[in-house]
Amino acid sequence: MIKTIKNIQALSAFKQNRLNQKLSKLSV
Repeated sequence: MIKTIKNIQALSAFKQNRLNQKLSKLSV
């Protein structure tokens, strides 16, 4: 169960990074 939580956190962090990259591309 702890592994699942870590996987979810890693996945959300990955999505957040992708989102930040898209936002930075738009602002530039």
